[in-house]
Amino acid sequence: MTIGQNIKLARKKAGLTQKQLAEKSGIATITLQQYERGVREPKLETIAKIARSLNLYASDLIIDQWKCVNMDPCDESEISVDDVLYQRMTMAFSKLNHKGAEKAADTVEDIAKIPEYRKE
Repeated sequence: MTIGQNIKLARKKAGLTQKQLAEKSGIATITLQQYERGVREPKLETIAKIARSLNLYASDLIIDQWKCVNMDPCDESEISVDDVLYQRMTMAFSKLNHKGAEKAADTVEDIAKIPEYRKE
């Protein structure tokens, strides 16, 4: 997924319109629309503004881009189901406070001990 696709997905999950996210982020609506369509690439500073407006980290919006750094060109078919699951967990985890993060880590550790769920 592109940064624009990640922004759009996160915006929709937050229940915001493009106009609402643009206003919260302090950027023009047309600019946000261009990011989501892939017409323009946002600067890291802008990604951080958008992420903060969505209560996320900038890394939550660019995670798939880092997977493509060593691919020339980036082949989205190289992104596995595990990558998508990792992104879902990362996005959900980033919304937790310290107490919630500890509970989530404990739960994942407990699940990892169950043979049925372990990698072979």
